[in-house]
Amino acid sequence: MADITETTHQRLKKRLNQALEWLQEDPSHTTNAVAAQFQVNSSSLQMRQLRHWHQQRNSHGTFNEHGGNNIILTTAQEKALHLYCYEQWEMEIGATLSIIYAAICHLKQQEKCSQPSISWFHKWLKKNSALHMIKTKPIARARITTHTEKDLKMFFTNYQETLDCYVIHHARYIYNMDESAV
Repeated sequence: MADITETTHQRLKKRLNQALEWLQEDPSHTTNAVAAQFQVNSSSLQMRQLRHWHQQRNSHGTFNEHGGNNIILTTAQEKALHLYCYEQWEMEIGATLSIIYAAICHLKQQEKCSQPSISWFHKWLKKNSALHMIKTKPIARARITTHTEKDLKMFFTNYQETLDCYVIHHARYIYNMDESAV
């Protein structure tokens, strides 16, 4: 009895595999039509097709049975991102979250892949603790880059002349005004 069941089970697997191959060779046929032709259950064929599609490859072209198939960046791409962040830091600009995410999306676009999700990006960022992101708005970043050491020295020279002109020697006579002038 066990031998009969195994052979029946083996025949069913063989028919499912043949139906799956048929669908892969000619995807114009519907799953139901192919299932009827090979005398298999259509939902079994659909599930086999779905599993085969998922196991076919991850983003790197391989499949790992034990998980970790959602690896988005290669180690070379991660090193390139670290180098990019370091270069931004050397230029005293820094890298914001949106800049790094845009760089990752650009890398994936070059591979003709979809962009990673924001939640994946935040998890990746937590995993890479060597990266420290700053939170600046674009206008604040422009302000940082517009002031050079020469400009600051000139400002404080003019500032000291203005204080001397109005005979201001104590800080209590200086009022701070914000940008809105309120």
